[in-house]
Amino acid sequence: LLIHGAAIADGMKPLMDQPAFAGFKLINYHRRGFGESGGQPPAEISTDADDARKLLEHLDSVPAHLIGHSYGGLTALQLAGETPSVARSIVSLEGGDIARIPSAKIVREGFAAALKEPLEKGDVEGALDRSLRILAGLDYRTGLEKNVGAHAFAQGVTDAMRAGANQPLRTFSISREQAVAITCPVFLVTGSESDAAMREGFAEYGFDAHGVNVSVEVLELTRSLLPSAATV
Repeated sequence: LLIHGAAIADGMKPLMDQPAFAGFKLINYHRRGFGESGGQPPAEISTDADDARKLLEHLDSVPAHLIGHSYGGLTALQLAGETPSVARSIVSLEGGDIARIPSAKIVREGFAAALKEPLEKGDVEGALDRSLRILAGLDYRTGLEKNVGAHAFAQGVTDAMRAGANQPLRTFSISREQAVAITCPVFLVTGSESDAAMREGFAEYGFDAHGVNVSVEVLELTRSLLPSAATV
């Protein structure tokens, strides 16, 4: 199951043609309120996780390997924390939860300062552009358009507009007790230029301490747009 991030519903599309997945049934869906899916994006990440569980059950694909990017990585962990039997393994592409770590305040303040001007003007396109420049570098659109398609940025703007005020409210609510229940392999994949906060946020839940099979891989890829940037 491929779970896209906070915007750009087709963001996981580059993984669909990877030779490594030959022989697997790949499920690439748009979360509620994104892309071609109807409704409004939910305010709670647990709702996204429940949607994913119901989708897997409907497709008779339980248990499944869960692969999520950014917010999608947190959704995968949330799903496995709530229903451990759903997951064969978890791959979180830059999905570390930075909300609970000491550096989170600095990260939030940096984003808030950068996005203040476009948001005050109601410039969603400008705000998304600034966000992606911060997260994935000044040339992010090259890889994004090459691998996802020329429509990718416009799709992200539409997704961001539909998400509206709910997006910042979504919180990763898995508890340490739920983390203990996750016994499948868990992998956090970060890029060579990724902010250390990604790994710091992932470690906050103590997966290592609970004996879960955790592997933190630093790949020579890029920062946040990992599925769009290179072969994984």
